[in-house]
Amino acid sequence: VDGAEPARPFWTTPEQQANMDIGSLRHAVRLWPHKFVGEGHFIAVMQRTDAGEVVEPRPWRWQPPYSSELKPWREFARAVLRDDFAEEHMVLVNGRLYLLPERTLDVTGIKLVRYGLLLGEIRRGIFKPAHTLALALQAGEVTATVDWPADHQEIVRYLTGHELRLPGPSGWVLVTVDGFALGWGKRVNGRLKNHYPRGLRR
Repeated sequence: VDGAEPARPFWTTPEQQANMDIGSLRHAVRLWPHKFVGEGHFIAVMQRTDAGEVVEPRPWRWQPPYSSELKPWREFARAVLRDDFAEEHMVLVNGRLYLLPERTLDVTGIKLVRYGLLLGEIRRGIFKPAHTLALALQAGEVTATVDWPADHQEIVRYLTGHELRLPGPSGWVLVTVDGFALGWGKRVNGRLKNHYPRGLRR
Protein backbone atom coordinates (compact mmCIF):
# COMPACT_ATOMS: atom_id res chain seq x y z
CA VAL A 1 0.00 0.00 0.00
CA ASP A 2 1.37 3.38 -0.95
CA GLY A 3 2.22 5.40 2.15
CA ALA A 4 2.66 2.36 4.41
CA GLU A 5 5.71 2.49 6.67
CA PRO A 6 7.02 0.46 9.63
CA ALA A 7 5.44 1.06 13.03
CA ARG A 8 8.69 2.38 14.60
CA PRO A 9 8.83 0.40 17.87
CA PHE A 10 11.54 2.75 19.19
CA TRP A 11 8.87 5.46 19.61
CA THR A 12 7.45 3.61 22.60
CA THR A 13 8.08 4.80 26.16
CA PRO A 14 10.09 2.84 28.76
CA GLU A 15 6.84 2.08 30.59
CA GLN A 16 5.32 0.61 27.43
CA GLN A 17 8.45 -1.40 26.72
CA ALA A 18 8.27 -2.91 30.21
CA ASN A 19 4.67 -4.08 29.76
CA MET A 20 4.58 -5.41 26.20
CA ASP A 21 6.57 -7.28 23.59
CA ILE A 22 7.95 -4.33 21.63
CA GLY A 23 9.50 -6.65 19.07
CA SER A 24 6.05 -7.65 17.87
CA LEU A 25 5.54 -4.08 16.63
CA ARG A 26 7.93 -4.83 13.77
CA HIS A 27 4.95 -6.41 12.02
CA ALA A 28 2.69 -3.38 12.52
CA VAL A 29 2.17 -0.67 9.90
CA ARG A 30 1.59 3.08 10.00
CA LEU A 31 -0.31 4.86 7.23
CA TRP A 32 0.59 8.55 7.25
CA PRO A 33 -2.15 11.03 6.28
CA HIS A 34 0.29 13.10 4.21
CA LYS A 35 1.46 10.04 2.24
CA PHE A 36 -1.81 8.17 1.95
CA VAL A 37 -5.18 9.01 0.38
CA GLY A 38 -7.38 9.12 3.47
CA GLU A 39 -6.91 9.53 7.19
CA GLY A 40 -3.88 8.32 9.08
CA HIS A 41 -4.06 4.79 10.52
CA PHE A 42 -2.11 2.42 12.70
CA ILE A 43 -2.66 -1.21 11.72
CA ALA A 44 -1.79 -4.24 13.79
CA VAL A 45 -3.07 -7.81 14.02
CA MET A 46 -3.92 -8.99 17.52
CA GLN A 47 -3.06 -12.63 18.23
CA ARG A 48 -4.61 -14.52 21.09
CA THR A 49 -1.92 -16.27 23.10
CA ASP A 50 -4.07 -18.84 24.93
CA ALA A 51 -7.60 -20.15 25.15
CA GLY A 52 -8.45 -18.42 28.39
CA GLU A 53 -11.77 -18.79 30.12
CA VAL A 54 -14.47 -16.37 28.98
CA VAL A 55 -15.81 -14.52 32.01
CA GLU A 56 -19.38 -13.29 31.77
CA PRO A 57 -19.75 -9.67 32.92
CA ARG A 58 -21.50 -9.19 36.23
CA PRO A 59 -24.76 -7.27 36.04
CA TRP A 60 -24.59 -3.76 37.43
CA ARG A 61 -26.58 -3.63 40.66
CA TRP A 62 -28.43 -0.40 41.17
CA GLN A 63 -30.98 0.72 43.69
CA PRO A 64 -34.32 1.73 42.15
CA PRO A 65 -35.81 4.96 43.50
CA TYR A 66 -38.16 4.78 46.45
CA SER A 67 -41.81 4.74 45.46
CA SER A 68 -42.37 8.17 47.02
CA GLU A 69 -39.56 9.64 44.90
CA LEU A 70 -41.35 8.60 41.71
CA LYS A 71 -44.62 10.36 42.53
CA PRO A 72 -43.85 13.40 40.27
CA TRP A 73 -42.90 11.05 37.43
CA ARG A 74 -46.11 9.05 37.82
CA GLU A 75 -48.22 12.20 37.73
CA PHE A 76 -46.49 13.26 34.51
CA ALA A 77 -46.76 9.79 32.97
CA ARG A 78 -50.49 9.50 33.73
CA ALA A 79 -51.19 12.87 32.15
CA VAL A 80 -48.86 12.70 29.14
CA LEU A 81 -47.84 9.14 28.22
CA ARG A 82 -50.03 6.38 26.82
CA ASP A 83 -47.61 3.54 27.63
CA ASP A 84 -46.05 2.46 30.90
CA PHE A 85 -42.31 2.60 31.54
CA ALA A 86 -40.67 -0.12 33.65
CA GLU A 87 -40.01 1.54 37.01
CA GLU A 88 -37.84 -1.39 38.08
CA HIS A 89 -35.32 -0.24 35.44
CA MET A 90 -35.22 3.38 36.60
CA VAL A 91 -32.49 5.07 38.59
CA LEU A 92 -32.48 8.54 40.14
CA VAL A 93 -29.12 10.35 40.13
CA ASN A 94 -28.89 13.88 41.54
CA GLY A 95 -32.51 14.58 40.68
CA ARG A 96 -32.22 13.14 37.17
CA LEU A 97 -34.38 10.15 36.34
CA TYR A 98 -32.95 7.60 33.89
CA LEU A 99 -34.43 4.53 32.25
CA LEU A 100 -31.80 1.80 32.09
CA PRO A 101 -31.51 -0.99 29.52
CA GLU A 102 -32.84 -4.34 30.67
CA ARG A 103 -29.33 -5.82 30.48
CA THR A 104 -26.54 -3.73 31.97
CA LEU A 105 -22.87 -4.33 32.65
CA ASP A 106 -21.07 -3.87 35.94
CA VAL A 107 -19.97 -0.22 35.87
CA THR A 108 -19.16 0.12 39.54
CA GLY A 109 -16.44 2.76 39.99
CA ILE A 110 -16.86 4.15 36.47
CA LYS A 111 -18.03 7.71 35.96
CA LEU A 112 -20.81 7.55 33.38
CA VAL A 113 -21.86 10.36 31.08
CA ARG A 114 -25.32 8.81 30.65
CA TYR A 115 -26.81 6.03 32.75
CA GLY A 116 -29.44 5.29 30.12
CA LEU A 117 -32.28 7.28 28.60
CA LEU A 118 -32.67 10.55 30.51
CA LEU A 119 -36.39 10.84 31.21
CA GLY A 120 -36.22 14.18 32.97
CA GLU A 121 -35.52 15.96 36.24
CA ILE A 122 -37.39 15.95 39.52
CA ARG A 123 -37.04 19.25 41.37
CA ARG A 124 -39.13 20.33 44.36
CA GLY A 125 -41.72 17.67 43.70
CA ILE A 126 -42.17 18.55 40.02
CA PHE A 127 -41.10 16.44 37.04
CA LYS A 128 -39.76 18.23 33.97
CA PRO A 129 -39.38 15.99 30.90
CA ALA A 130 -36.03 15.88 29.10
CA HIS A 131 -35.48 16.60 25.43
CA THR A 132 -34.10 13.07 25.08
CA LEU A 133 -37.45 11.65 26.20
CA ALA A 134 -39.23 13.68 23.53
CA LEU A 135 -36.93 12.32 20.81
CA ALA A 136 -37.51 8.76 22.03
CA LEU A 137 -41.29 9.03 21.68
CA GLN A 138 -43.66 8.74 18.74
CA ALA A 139 -46.73 10.91 18.32
CA GLY A 140 -49.08 8.03 19.16
CA GLU A 141 -47.39 7.45 22.50
CA VAL A 142 -48.43 10.76 24.07
CA THR A 143 -51.81 12.27 24.88
CA ALA A 144 -51.21 15.70 23.35
CA THR A 145 -49.27 16.58 20.21
CA VAL A 146 -49.10 19.37 17.68
CA ASP A 147 -47.78 18.57 14.21
CA TRP A 148 -46.63 21.01 11.54
CA PRO A 149 -44.98 20.38 8.16
CA ALA A 150 -41.27 21.11 7.91
CA ASP A 151 -41.80 24.30 5.92
CA HIS A 152 -44.44 25.74 8.27
CA GLN A 153 -43.67 29.10 9.84
CA GLU A 154 -44.55 27.80 13.32
CA ILE A 155 -41.75 25.23 13.11
CA VAL A 156 -39.29 28.02 12.39
CA ARG A 157 -40.64 29.99 15.34
CA TYR A 158 -40.42 26.95 17.60
CA LEU A 159 -36.81 26.24 16.62
CA THR A 160 -35.88 29.84 17.41
CA GLY A 161 -37.39 29.66 20.90
CA HIS A 162 -40.60 31.63 20.44
CA GLU A 163 -43.75 31.11 22.44
CA LEU A 164 -46.59 29.93 20.19
CA ARG A 165 -50.34 30.31 20.18
CA LEU A 166 -52.01 26.92 20.70
CA PRO A 167 -55.57 26.71 22.05
CA GLY A 168 -56.43 23.69 24.17
CA PRO A 169 -56.11 22.21 27.65
CA SER A 170 -53.05 23.03 29.72
CA GLY A 171 -50.23 20.50 29.97
CA TRP A 172 -47.18 19.11 28.21
CA VAL A 173 -47.38 18.84 24.42
CA LEU A 174 -45.06 16.92 22.09
CA VAL A 175 -44.16 19.09 19.11
CA THR A 176 -43.69 17.07 15.92
CA VAL A 177 -42.65 17.93 12.38
CA ASP A 178 -44.17 15.74 9.66
CA GLY A 179 -44.93 13.21 12.39
CA PHE A 180 -41.42 13.09 13.88
CA ALA A 181 -40.79 14.26 17.44
CA LEU A 182 -38.98 17.58 17.72
CA GLY A 183 -39.29 18.60 21.37
CA TRP A 184 -41.54 19.66 24.23
CA GLY A 185 -43.81 22.60 24.79
CA LYS A 186 -46.03 23.35 27.78
CA ARG A 187 -49.46 24.74 27.01
CA VAL A 188 -50.76 27.32 29.49
CA ASN A 189 -53.84 29.49 28.81
CA GLY A 190 -53.75 28.85 25.08
CA ARG A 191 -50.04 29.62 24.75
CA LEU A 192 -47.32 27.04 24.15
CA LYS A 193 -44.30 27.75 26.34
CA ASN A 194 -41.19 26.77 24.40
CA HIS A 195 -39.04 24.04 25.98
CA TYR A 196 -36.79 23.39 22.99
CA PRO A 197 -33.20 23.33 24.41
CA ARG A 198 -31.58 26.76 24.30
CA GLY A 199 -28.33 25.33 23.00
CA LEU A 200 -30.11 23.96 19.92
CA ARG A 201 -32.11 27.04 19.04
CA ARG A 202 -31.32 28.69 15.72
